Amino acid sequence: MGYNPSYAWRSIMGAREVVERGARWQIGNGEKVNILKDRWIPGNNGFKLLYGANNLKENARVCDLIDRDLGGWKKEVIREKFSQEEAKMIVSIPLSRIPTDDKIIWHFEKNGEYSFKTAYHATCAQKECLLPGPSSHSNQNLWQLIWRAPILNRQRNFLWCVAKNILPTRGNLLKKGISLDPVCPFCSAEIETMQHLLMDCVFAKQVLFASPLSYRIPANVGVNQWLQTVLSCCDDGYVQFICFCLYKIWDTRNLGVFQNKRCCPIAVASGAVECVQEFRRANPVNGKKASVTVRRLGETFPLDVHIAQVDAGITWNGEAVFGCLFKSHSLVFLLAASKKESIEVEASLAEMMAIRWCIQLAVELKLDKVVFQSDAQVVVDCINSIISIAVLEPLAAECRSLLSGVTFGSVIFIPRSCNSEAHNIVSLGKLYGSRTWLCNPPVIDSVVSGELPPLS
Repeated sequence: MGYNPSYAWRSIMGAREVVERGARWQIGNGEKVNILKDRWIPGNNGFKLLYGANNLKENARVCDLIDRDLGGWKKEVIREKFSQEEAKMIVSIPLSRIPTDDKIIWHFEKNGEYSFKTAYHATCAQKECLLPGPSSHSNQNLWQLIWRAPILNRQRNFLWCVAKNILPTRGNLLKKGISLDPVCPFCSAEIETMQHLLMDCVFAKQVLFASPLSYRIPANVGVNQWLQTVLSCCDDGYVQFICFCLYKIWDTRNLGVFQNKRCCPIAVASGAVECVQEFRRANPVNGKKASVTVRRLGETFPLDVHIAQVDAGITWNGEAVFGCLFKSHSLVFLLAASKKESIEVEASLAEMMAIRWCIQLAVELKLDKVVFQSDAQVVVDCINSIISIAVLEPLAAECRSLLSGVTFGSVIFIPRSCNSEAHNIVSLGKLYGSRTWLCNPPVIDSVVSGELPPLS
């Protein structure tokens, strides 16, 4: 910068550390990225390898770990050279089969572009991590996140009460000298504290896992720390689903305590999904009305088009499961398939990978006119270039390329209630792994209850 740099240059160099902290490589062909030195692993702190690698040259590139012919990772090589935890992180990074260059993105923004807002929050979060104990700065940041959250006011008030620990849980009432049975009304296993009710109780875990996110509540984390992590996410849909689920858990708890009404976790999760969908329709992004229309097949698509419904889910141990089924235009069943992958990805990535797999399957089946239906609106919008999300864009571009190779191909959004058959295939895939059905597959409730024999 010279002997006497200007204020602008001093400011730029001072912000360099902040920029580097949130910047990482998004893997394309892997030719530009050094395995040992560069920042390219999304799941690691600092995005770098933490445990090193076995017998790897200092200048080794990520492209050395990619099978160019198959367009995927060399899984055996990766498991041999890296720790088990980091090997799973690497093979979980999605690769596009379309040759693309590696790209530096800003990790904390959906579109991958740097913003002062997210840089500021990342800096504050790092400073708070260095503090020796609880701090008012951390609480202040949580209050701001709550009041800026893309949710209803009554949910903001609820989260504020959760963060202040002032909801009338049985544990809190007991502390105030009120005589009552303090155990959790859901599990009757522990005292009903805020931590137990929303994080440790088996009912809360089942509700969050039954949601479209298949979310697993983290262990050994305080409620406020968890809320701050959730509300800091740049995906509005992710934030809304979790916040609405927590609100529904409290509402269901009150119905049980005061009206003796009981509700299963799946029904609670479904209720949260409906609330989120209604909220998003009433509060569209950028003031535009959501274009969610359920169209009559005969009036919208060519007469000889096929219908493909696709869904994705996450198993209890983090594996991704895809499911799809194909029908003729007259809704006659043709084929269904499930696929289980030993990778750990977020729900939106799993949905994108499921759509890509379904399109590839249609191409292999020589189905030249297909409408692909998914209940993941963010993913559908990304494929249709309505929005841009950095981590999804490479696979979205591959989907668009695959669709351009058929006579008629379209990806549209349908409500989750209209995608129950694909969801059933995903549930079967969680039980039986990768399978193909040439006749109507069994309904998962019948399989679990024993009404149908186990699949061979």
